[in-house]
Parts: sequence; C-alpha cells; structure tokens
Amino acid sequence: ARPGDHLVCPFQCPNCQSQNIRGRDLEPGDLQDEAFECVTIRATLDAFWHRASRTVAQTVTEVNFIVRYSEALDTLRPLPNLGPFKLGEDMGMHAAVLLIMRGMEPGRSEGKTVQFGTARKIRSALTNIYDSSPESGQDLVLSSSSAKGKYVATRNPSEGRWYQYFTMGCCARMGDIISQDRAYTIEVLLKLLAMYETSWLNRGLNIELHELSACMLLLLTCLGGMRGYEGVWTDLAALRYDVEYCEDLDDFSAIAW
Repeated sequence: ARPGDHLVCPFQCPNCQSQNIRGRDLEPGDLQDEAFECVTIRATLDAFWHRASRTVAQTVTEVNFIVRYSEALDTLRPLPNLGPFKLGEDMGMHAAVLLIMRGMEPGRSEGKTVQFGTARKIRSALTNIYDSSPESGQDLVLSSSSAKGKYVATRNPSEGRWYQYFTMGCCARMGDIISQDRAYTIEVLLKLLAMYETSWLNRGLNIELHELSACMLLLLTCLGGMRGYEGVWTDLAALRYDVEYCEDLDDFSAIAW
C-alpha cells in the first residue's frame, strides 16, 4: 500500500473483516484463517489501487494543509473519523473475497486460471440472489413516473462504493481494461513490433494471414496516428493510388496521414 491510501478508500483490517464476515477473530497458525487473511489483504490492495499514485499523494498534501490550518485557527474536527466501522459492515469484502477465489479456478488453457470476465459473474449471482431475498425490501425506489427515470437505492454490498473501488483496482492489476480509444504505450508498441518481427524471421512468407493483417493494422494505426475504427475505414487501394499519383507528380502535399 501507499502512504495515504486510507484517505481515499475505506479500510478495515483483516481481523475486523473476519469479525464482520465470520463472527470471530483470526487465530495465528490456523490455515483457514491465514488463507482468509491473505485474500482480504489482496482485496484491500486492489481497492487501494483504484486511484493513481499522484492522486493519493495530492490528497496527503492537502490533508497536511487542512491539519495545519485547523491547528492555527483552533477549529475542532476538520475531518470526519475514518473508523471504527459498525460491526457487520464488510462494505462488500465478502463478495470481493468470493470473486478472488473464483478467479483462482483453473481456466480452459492448461496452467492458466479463469479470466476476470468469468470470475466477475460471482457478483451477478450475488446481486440476483440479494434481489430475490427479503433483505431487498429495505431498498428504496426513486421514480419520476417513467421507466427511464426510475432509480433504486440499494443496500446490496456488491453494488456499493467500496466494491466498485475493488473491481477497478482488480481490473487494473489483471490488465482487464477495455477501452477502444485507449492509446498504446511505447512499451506495448515495442513489444508488439518485436513479437511480429520474430514471427516474420521464423516463418517468413509462411506467416499466418491473420497475424500479418494484425501487424499491418498496428502499423497503419500507429504510424498514421489513427484510432482503431479509422484504420478500418481507410481505403488502402485508394491510398496506394494516391501515393503513386503523387510520386508521378513529385508532389506529396496531397497525402494526409
């Protein structure tokens, strides 16, 4: 963890979470307790890392200013208490623990575990079961007399803020970030180019067509500064014609990359 993580994300120690979820303290030397402690620490770290390090550091800086000003003006309680939490309020840790355990199940590929997209179905199951239970009767429905204007204020732990933080950090740790407009980092680009270069040196003209097409799309979008769909829209035949036409005229000003 980083200094200040507890300022941007709710935090409870593994022993508190054991009291919340299991109703007892952790016992040293007990294998089940040690496993529970490891998984809760993993979930807590995932929740902490939903924020960038710069954001956490800036928060610490501003909190130091708040404390200094409060001491200078002799004001009381400029900040809310960060704990202790009410006993039984696990904030979604139980669902997070189950998701992490599900993510350690063997996957279809030998030696690999299931992907995050499969593991996160645990949350869907928990939400469906909660909605079917008497506990969901405590939820509030906010409606503006239309289907689109209906909102549900729920106490379902897997729909809470802490669980949202956990899933964001978990996705970042596992690399399960899907964004069609997300730019390549230079490290990723160099790794891809090295991979395609190795494949070409090993197989030459026998390289698979889908691999060659993927390499061409990568070069087109990166060198042309295009996003994915812009590369697909590019008419390569017309582009080749334009290049030949400009070469004949010795004028390349008409080509826009």
